[in-house]
Amino acid sequence: MLFVLGLDGATLDLIAPWCDAGHLPNLAELRQRGVTSPLESTLPPITAAAWASFMTGKNPAGHGVFDFFRGRAGKYSLVNSTHIDGPMLWEQLSAAGLSCGVLNVPVTHPPRPIDGYLVPGLLSPNQGTTTHPLGLLDAYRAELGPYRLTPDLLYRPGHEAAFIAELRAVTETQIRYALRLLRDRPTDFFMVHFLAGDIAQHALWKHMDARHPWHDAALDRRFGDAILGIFQLIDTALGDMLTLLPDTADVIVMSDHGFGPVQYTVNLNNWFITQGLMKLKQTRSVRMRHWLRSGLWRSRMATRFARLFGRDRLLDFEDVDWSQTAAYAMGHIGQVYLNLRGREPHGIVAPDNYETMRRQVIEALRRLPHPDTGQPFVTGIVAAEEAGAGPHRQDGPDLFVELDHERAVAYPMFAADGQIVSEQRHGNSGDHRRAGLLIMAGPHIIPGAVLNNPRIIDLAPTILRLMDAPAIETDGRVLTEALNLVGSAPKPGKAEAEGGAGVVELSPSEQATVEAQLRKLGYLG
Repeated sequence: MLFVLGLDGATLDLIAPWCDAGHLPNLAELRQRGVTSPLESTLPPITAAAWASFMTGKNPAGHGVFDFFRGRAGKYSLVNSTHIDGPMLWEQLSAAGLSCGVLNVPVTHPPRPIDGYLVPGLLSPNQGTTTHPLGLLDAYRAELGPYRLTPDLLYRPGHEAAFIAELRAVTETQIRYALRLLRDRPTDFFMVHFLAGDIAQHALWKHMDARHPWHDAALDRRFGDAILGIFQLIDTALGDMLTLLPDTADVIVMSDHGFGPVQYTVNLNNWFITQGLMKLKQTRSVRMRHWLRSGLWRSRMATRFARLFGRDRLLDFEDVDWSQTAAYAMGHIGQVYLNLRGREPHGIVAPDNYETMRRQVIEALRRLPHPDTGQPFVTGIVAAEEAGAGPHRQDGPDLFVELDHERAVAYPMFAADGQIVSEQRHGNSGDHRRAGLLIMAGPHIIPGAVLNNPRIIDLAPTILRLMDAPAIETDGRVLTEALNLVGSAPKPGKAEAEGGAGVVELSPSEQATVEAQLRKLGYLG
């Protein structure tokens, strides 16, 4: 058997010292008898892209999911499991005759059939009612309570206690169900994912980190251990789950990306306007709204005026004059797209001028100054072809932009006001880092082995090898340096599962529900 614990956003920067201090005894025990390493995430290091890469062993250019949404020039739809190109890990295991139980993993709605059961995670429009098989959780609700995926409360400074209680309540519900399913429905492969650590670090990092500019010692005394408390809750559950596993089970603990402090948000589209790379329509309405968000009306006043226009923000992509726009940004990690002819709905950049225009965009990005130091705010730029090859490369960004050494994020669309660099939206004080976490232990893991720069795309082929399932074509590799597989060989079986049956879009009401979830988490602005 193989057990995978997915800790969304977990970072060794926190987990390792907490283990050493005795705060997370079960994770510490796994580290002591196994191997531990940072785990390289995807570009961009975003939940949807990274979990799709975990499931398939492919880069985003291979499986086609780069963010929570897909689309061009601001016309987007939210992603779901049918947008993932290729078989998922549990589909491959099922094809090899192995049963699987999967709980809460993001981007698994709608559930694709497997030998076993699956409860979709983040980006599901409902709270555990659409499962495989359908009605899986119905028999447990009276005893364990309604199933929950995401918190109902949006984080707001001054309401930390209620927010933390809500995160713990969601996690405790998921733990109850995971333990019961692990007992009642044993499988060859079992995986459970917890999102609460990611949510807590976004909102509460400043209370834990005395070096953060928003740190308040008085609030530290009340909430400084809140993030640790979430991981302690999961660590205790991990101990309970380990007692239910056979002695022959291997265990993998992993995260989709890491975490660290942030202070600023940059509105790259505002910067592109100042640099002449983006133009706005010259209608009276657009000019008025641009004025309202650009001068004395910035910040809270701009938001109030936006509501008068029935909008979340005063300007949006529909206000852009695409006939005069060469580049735009869409996504909170710094994803930049050229308005390429033949690819974008209203593209103007000729394919033979692509490289020249991309260099101009890069030069403009490098001119963006840091508000504190005047030094370049953009500290790294990766071109699409450097981020990974695959049939979907053209579906993703042309440039991946690192902002202030990962200490800042981008506004996902347009900011509510006209500022270019501002204090972090929603008061979030933590955000994603590319270095996640990997812990492996068990009879088929070599204790103390040194892993050679493992990546999240390496886990699917490694898990298939650990379970003697047929190999598949991936962008990753088997982490053979950590495996003790003497005498084992892949089981005979189908070489490749068929994967999804075709793309299915969410209904308008379902999309609205998931958008509301993402706004609560700060991913859509």
